[in-house]
Amino acid sequence: MPVKIMKYILSIIFLFVFSFAAYGQTCSVTLSTNSASVSASYFPSRIVPIDITAPNNCAWSSANNPSWIAFSTNDQALPTMQTISGSGNARVYAFAVVNNGDSRTGTFTINNQTFTVTQGNDCFYSLGDQSPHGFSAAGGSFFLPRARNGGYVTNCTVTYTTDAAWIHIGTTDYTVDANFGAARSATILLNYADKPALVYTVNQAAGAPPPPTPPPACTYALGTLSQSFSSSGGTGSIDVQTQAGCVLSSISNNDFITVTNSSGAGSGTVGFTVAANNTSYARTGTINAQGQTFTITQAGVPKSRKRVRFF
Repeated sequence: MPVKIMKYILSIIFLFVFSFAAYGQTCSVTLSTNSASVSASYFPSRIVPIDITAPNNCAWSSANNPSWIAFSTNDQALPTMQTISGSGNARVYAFAVVNNGDSRTGTFTINNQTFTVTQGNDCFYSLGDQSPHGFSAAGGSFFLPRARNGGYVTNCTVTYTTDAAWIHIGTTDYTVDANFGAARSATILLNYADKPALVYTVNQAAGAPPPPTPPPACTYALGTLSQSFSSSGGTGSIDVQTQAGCVLSSISNNDFITVTNSSGAGSGTVGFTVAANNTSYARTGTINAQGQTFTITQAGVPKSRKRVRFF
């Protein structure tokens, strides 16, 4: 067999064996690291360099990344790719967008490798709304204050507290009661995790005092409803029960009865006198004690008996 033909056959066999070996090779990649922690807002600290090691002609690509992670091949350029792909060895950069909310964790894959990114938070630097906020004496409601991170209003999970009974915190707003006294001031605290609370001040103007509470309806009751006297007359009294502050006045309905203390306030005693009855007829009179009737009966002078003599 000619030498040229033999060399040709051997080269064909060698190429076949090499191609078969290459075809059977597993295309797997390794990463320089499989996790990273990044800043919430500072630009360089939001960039993660990742070195990919892979065989030549071994294709790789990213997948399953959350929306807040993007990719670039340059650590100085803004990330423009939601996925990135290539082959062989390479360096890529994962970018985390600014985080205005709570800490978060996301993962993505590059072929058979999983990469985890943990991003902190910047909750929070300052109040995002003007403080203090003023209310008139009538009160009202206003939206809850927000926290601000630099130029951004944060979406951090903030809790609100106040020790003022006249301020009521709702889901999105807070309400201030009407003020019937001196001007007053209180605070709402914005609390997040272990960070110092932000203080939001609420001021309210003075208001006129509320109208006085009307007195309760007055009711009257007498301790006894009547009294009897002999023809010689005399003095007596009536016990009257009523609420404090209620007016107490009494009047006699008959000339032979005289009320000695006719007015007062609250429960008390009404005094009266009964004149002598010089007739032989009994008589009856009344006293009106604040709408209640007290009855007085008086006997007449007993009639004298004539003596009858028998001779």
